[in-house]
Amino acid sequence: MKPGEVIVWRQIAIVFCMVATLWFLAVVLCREWVKTDLRNRICDPLRNRWRPFAWQSNRLTCSFRVVYSDFRGRTHYAICWTDWDRPRVTWDEDEIIDCKKETVAEPVAGTNRRLQWLVRPAMRGGLGSGFAVTRLKH
Repeated sequence: MKPGEVIVWRQIAIVFCMVATLWFLAVVLCREWVKTDLRNRICDPLRNRWRPFAWQSNRLTCSFRVVYSDFRGRTHYAICWTDWDRPRVTWDEDEIIDCKKETVAEPVAGTNRRLQWLVRPAMRGGLGSGFAVTRLKH
């Protein structure tokens, strides 16, 4: 290769690296927007993963798989997406996957029939629903 060709290919590689760096920084910014939205809803983000090939997103959105804990201690698995240009977060799917810290149906002294009576209202959709895996649409 001639020295002039090496310079041209180097410039093309630099442009490619700059575009990839800007794309990475945009994904990091969108990830921070999701974490900020969770903190504004008084939740604790546990894991936030980028979904690069999500079918719901297009070139102008960035999709994430999020695991977070709400203020009651229940762990949620959610899918959300943001636009590249503004910090608006849209939640597509939210599923409660763990409710270890929930105190709706604590074991009480008595028979199993009494314990079943306490658990059933929680599964019907009361304030403490979450003993069964529940899907919420936002």
